[in-house]
Amino acid sequence: MGCSPFVGLDGCHLKNKYKGIMLSATALDANSGLFPLAFAVVKSESGETWTWFLECLHEANGMVDGFTFMSDRDKGLESIVPLVFPNVEHRTCVRHLSHYLTNNISESFNAWINKARVLPIVEMVDTIRQKIMERMNSRRVMGSKWKGRIVPIAVKYIQSITEDIGEYEVRRSDDYKAEVVGPYFRTGVRLDERTCTCRMWQVSGIPCVHAAAFISRVRGFNVIDIVDKYFSLEKF
Repeated sequence: MGCSPFVGLDGCHLKNKYKGIMLSATALDANSGLFPLAFAVVKSESGETWTWFLECLHEANGMVDGFTFMSDRDKGLESIVPLVFPNVEHRTCVRHLSHYLTNNISESFNAWINKARVLPIVEMVDTIRQKIMERMNSRRVMGSKWKGRIVPIAVKYIQSITEDIGEYEVRRSDDYKAEVVGPYFRTGVRLDERTCTCRMWQVSGIPCVHAAAFISRVRGFNVIDIVDKYFSLEKF
């Protein structure tokens, strides 16, 4: 899928005559735009309705290893997610990360559909469907105008970190492993596993400044070549 590996799960109250709850699963696209994955209208937010919603999401999208669901601890999600998605991470204990992702991704979706929430259910669902369709087309048109291999936001980030790589000393142990020493701390980088002990590379999908410093000293390697494929224009 052309979205980030972090998926926010949330429920919001409807404002129409019949009330109810809209459950949603939302991520970000490679250029930090909203990427709605799924939504459903249910009578109430409960363990039963979340189980049904996640089972439908699993059937429709599958989800592969590397995805992480973010939510609060309400409605039994802490135990439901592992049952439906045994190979997908579910995070509630990392409070600052959970707060950021749940609020900024899920609440952005809630705000995006805010006007539709007052409509009768059938009209509301169709309105949201149209909005998603229009958003996907806008993304396609925007992506067709870009040049290169990866999205502009990733290019900009890589340009910013490569300005600072001269400050780092790289101590290689072999072709793919090195200790990178900066002004205040040191990290371990593994190019073959695409990891750094700072963990920024694993979380963002783009090599961190420590990895970039190592890569710049390896012949035949380019930072852009090992950016996560979800940042590619093809996936976008």
